[in-house]
Formats: sequence, structure tokens, C-alpha cells
Amino acid sequence: MLEVMIVVVIVGILAAIAIPSYTHYVKRARRADAMNALLALHAAQESYKAEHGRYGDFGELSGCSPNMAGENYMISLNLSDNRTSYNATAIPQGRQKGDYCLRIDQDGKQYYAPSSDGGCGTFTEKKFSELR
Repeated sequence: MLEVMIVVVIVGILAAIAIPSYTHYVKRARRADAMNALLALHAAQESYKAEHGRYGDFGELSGCSPNMAGENYMISLNLSDNRTSYNATAIPQGRQKGDYCLRIDQDGKQYYAPSSDGGCGTFTEKKFSELR
């Protein structure tokens, strides 16, 4: 009986250490999905501009949509009036709520901002790879 109690205590200690670490890695993996979606959207925009002379919206970009990063991020696309510039933002939602907002612009510059209550704070230019 004593041996079983010792095993239960050891398993409890291991779980207390492992679960928070695992949760952190899962959150980073979901963030990587959003980063990859923004990079794919940027590539699609460059391809579309090469062919049409302007940037496109989701309906014009093959394989791109607001939910292209999965259920944990919503992608918003903001085009300038003459469609010569844009920025795309990945806003965390669901299980990822409270994580960073991510943004990319027409020049490929990458930004991040803290998020709260479905909104994004002030964006800072920083490579996505620095957040992984």
C-alpha cells in the first residue's frame, strides 16, 4: 500500500511539471499555424499583384480565407483604397484567446501585439520567428 501511495505522489509531481510545459508548446504550435497562414497570404498577394497590378481580397486570392489559420485565429485583411498596400492580421480566438496578435504588410514586415478581449494592442515590428 505504501508503494502505491509513493507512485501516486511521484506521478502527481511529474504531471504538475509536465502539463504547464505541454500547454505552452501547444499554444506555440497554434501560433505557428497563424504565422504560416499570414506568410501564405503574403505569397498569394504578391502572386496576385504580379498578375493584376494590385492586391486582392479574400474572394480573389486562391486558398485564402478569414479562417485559413484554423479555429484559433481569425485573419482580417485590410486593403488601401487603391489596393496598392495592405496589412493582414491574425487575431487570437477560442483556446488561443489572450495570445499575441500577428500582422504582416505588403512589404513582408512582420509585427506582433498583445491581445485582450478580442482586440489588439499596439503593434511592434518583430520577426515571427522571435516569438516561437
